[in-house]
Amino acid sequence: MDTNIGPYGKFEKFLARLFVSFHKILPLALKNIEVNLIFLARLFVSLQKGIMLKNKTDTHMYYYVENAQQCGPVKVEDLINCGVTAQTLVWTQGMANWTPAGEVEELKALFATQPPAFCPPPPTQTPPAPPAFQQQSNNNHYNQQQNYYQHYREPSRTMSFGESIEVCFKKYVGFEGRATRAEFWWFYLFIFLVGCVPVAGQIAVWGMILPYLAVATRRLHDTNHSGWWILCPIYNIILLATKGDEYQNEYGEPPVV
Repeated sequence: MDTNIGPYGKFEKFLARLFVSFHKILPLALKNIEVNLIFLARLFVSLQKGIMLKNKTDTHMYYYVENAQQCGPVKVEDLINCGVTAQTLVWTQGMANWTPAGEVEELKALFATQPPAFCPPPPTQTPPAPPAFQQQSNNNHYNQQQNYYQHYREPSRTMSFGESIEVCFKKYVGFEGRATRAEFWWFYLFIFLVGCVPVAGQIAVWGMILPYLAVATRRLHDTNHSGWWILCPIYNIILLATKGDEYQNEYGEPPVV
């Protein structure tokens, strides 16, 4: 061993050893990143297929309001069997708001074939109700039904990758409310991709811990579970992938894209 190596010689040997170690570790790191990316790609392809299948299944399926409760979805031909009338509020994909069934173009022919409802004549000694009072009563009933639809989640389009990142950074420490599956998993993918960038990306990931915990808590709220379930291994992943409630729960209104 040469004992006359100066400080520059020692530094060169250190760099050589570091370069050899880096070449040994780099293939393993790249292989690990490749496996994770393949897993995430398969996961999101499966989610996308499920969303497309659901949208295809919901086509021409109607939701309706009965006794202040959202019911359905049901096929067009089953609406009459479910007790839906021309005044019942209904909703299907492509409609902006809940609408009386008799005003939906696709359902007009369905109700045109119904026999008129039997209304026994009032007793002769009881005078009929004044028209103005009857009209007001009908309006109040219609307005009361209209107020119910806003408490339910109307099936909507899936949040995009960019929208998810924008919403999560706007709600940086927003632990209140609810979040859809698309909002959480798109942001999770964004954090993973940023973390794959050497040094700068790994530092940036530390700045995303709070928004990640916030969107995970809101995702659990969407399934009507407390945010503390994020601390439960395995079961928390099941909850994060579970479809949220379609109606208002104890954590607020359904999220809308």
